[in-house]
Amino acid sequence: MKKHISLLLSFLILTLIFLSSCDIPNSIKKEITEGKYRKPFTFLADNTASLNEKKTEPYAFGNEQKNTVALSAGGAIATEPLPPPLLWDNSLSIKGVCDSGIVEGGRDIELKLTVKANDHVLTDGELQLVFETKDYKLLNDGKPLENNIYIIDDFFEEGSHTEAESLTLTLSPDYSNGYAFGYVEIWVRFVPDDMDSFVERITRDYEYRFYLSDYELENGFVSLTSGAISYAADSVETWLARGTSYGDVFNDMSKYHYEGGFISAEEMSSICIGFRYFNKVRSDVCNYDESDHSMNIAYYSKNIRYESKIRISDDALEKAILAHEEFWYTNHYQTARGGLEVTLRILEIMKEKGVITEDEYNQEIEFIDEAKGVYTSLSQGFPGIYSGYSEVDALFLTHKDK
Repeated sequence: MKKHISLLLSFLILTLIFLSSCDIPNSIKKEITEGKYRKPFTFLADNTASLNEKKTEPYAFGNEQKNTVALSAGGAIATEPLPPPLLWDNSLSIKGVCDSGIVEGGRDIELKLTVKANDHVLTDGELQLVFETKDYKLLNDGKPLENNIYIIDDFFEEGSHTEAESLTLTLSPDYSNGYAFGYVEIWVRFVPDDMDSFVERITRDYEYRFYLSDYELENGFVSLTSGAISYAADSVETWLARGTSYGDVFNDMSKYHYEGGFISAEEMSSICIGFRYFNKVRSDVCNYDESDHSMNIAYYSKNIRYESKIRISDDALEKAILAHEEFWYTNHYQTARGGLEVTLRILEIMKEKGVITEDEYNQEIEFIDEAKGVYTSLSQGFPGIYSGYSEVDALFLTHKDK
């Protein structure tokens, strides 16, 4: 019997070694990725108790939970107490689940939540579920919620919500480009009717009141828990995930859709450019020659992308470049809009040379005013986009020299 077990273990080990040395075909990798996103996932849960978990025993001085810290390689160990729990730590049980991380064609996203009040420490106020996102509106029973906030009045009052209750909220798409990506951040808060009265009561009942200052009660609410959903959407589907960046979600989705033939090269180019430049502008000065003061220029935004083949000389641009370089050396960092002066002059040159129209110029000025980042670079070559697909990269530029 032992011999058979040894042979079986040897076979399994050899199989694992063989599989680890083999490359998994891309088609299988893509199916694995897509299958991973289709699974349900939890995007929100309370920090302490589950729905079926009993409340923990009251905090007793001398019986603190310990945080173990290794002090030396020789094994010396010390423990230090964690901050004592707050009175409301176990007051709320909440869980939020998405049935699937893939939603068809920009449809609404259903968020299924279960909530329960475990005690009545937090009274005389409302429970708020605050959803922060730039691309979705929060709906309840098909009706938009003001400021994307779902409110339950008197949630913690005695006799209220003592059994687990289910509710479904909906995120409805609110974007116009045909694609979107970002985070949905969810904040669960208790908002007292009267913060001064609440602080007075909590301070009176809480033995370790000096910890209360860490919870920023002056903001007008008590934070209970939080969660987030990363998302990316194109004309085919919306992909969702928790615990990973929206950039990773976007890369997984766009690659799967393009290589699977679900979207065209034109759409792939559009969403890749939208992803890279959705809130920023970049300009470039390439191959600057000090002897004759000539250079190539480039401009990149989600609307206009141009790389000059004709070299230019421009005194105003040179002054802006020198000012930018001085800024770099003096400040040791480049602020989000540190390239503004160079970028604006390049845009003016493009208008003067007929590369863009007056209307395009004005629209781009408005976009620059709103953009979070305006960058510039001096380099030996244009940056391009490098999506990984030459036919997609070929669609990158929108304007040429006249």
